[in-house]
Amino acid sequence: MLGRVGPVIVALLFAVVRPPRYNVDEKWKGGHMSILAEIMIIPVGTGTASISRMVADSVKVIQQHGLKYEITATGTNVEGDLDTILKTVKAIEEVPFKEGADRVVLMLRIDDRRDKEISLEYEAQSARDKL
Repeated sequence: MLGRVGPVIVALLFAVVRPPRYNVDEKWKGGHMSILAEIMIIPVGTGTASISRMVADSVKVIQQHGLKYEITATGTNVEGDLDTILKTVKAIEEVPFKEGADRVVLMLRIDDRRDKEISLEYEAQSARDKL
């Protein structure tokens, strides 16, 4: 009996605690909503452990697409609209192949928050404020 009730309770709790959403279409018209994404590319078969040249070339692609970005030790964070981010990722994936990689492993993590506006700066400062 409990097995049948459990999912219903979870669904009801989700509906109750879920915050109201922005009218996404209206926010996008004003250009205020941003999506954050982390891009990590692992080139395979390059004959070297160094990837700094590929990172630099990938960042040039990000700059060409007009996204805000920050380079970290293990990936690059970007901020912008989803279409631009996805087009940028597609272009970045080609960079290691053009530089001789046999294989590319790409990891993309997207943070699409619609209950309030976010930015790379906001997320980092929010964490710092809690230290």
